[in-house]
Amino acid sequence: MNFYETKMGHTFFEHQLPQLISALKELTEAVLQAKTQRALKLPADVPSDFLKELYYGNFEPDTELNADKLREYNKPVIERQKRLKELVDPDVWEQVEEYRNVLSIRAGYEIEQAFETGFRTAVRMIAAGLSTPPHKETEQTHE
Repeated sequence: MNFYETKMGHTFFEHQLPQLISALKELTEAVLQAKTQRALKLPADVPSDFLKELYYGNFEPDTELNADKLREYNKPVIERQKRLKELVDPDVWEQVEEYRNVLSIRAGYEIEQAFETGFRTAVRMIAAGLSTPPHKETEQTHE
């Protein structure tokens, strides 16, 4: 009796071998696709010490790019602050300043939290872009 005539041979040729061929086709397709797609594009002007400077806190993103716009927004704030200070007595102004400081601390914390959330989201997006695509069987079950 030949192997293909046995129950195990029948299982192998009818089920296991087609599954192996399908898996090899998927692997070949994924390898060919990976060769044609870049996983990540970086700008050409990334300094060689970027990560070191980021680690030591010496990186400030785009501070110079928006400085003019920030100065433009600061002008009306400063003008109103001067007028308000002239209208109230020094004790009230001290309370206003304390209030402003507390709000500033709170806003700083909110900005820190927003940065952390944005950073985590960006890393997840990068990880999702670098991960392997789902199998065709998995995609069909989600449709």
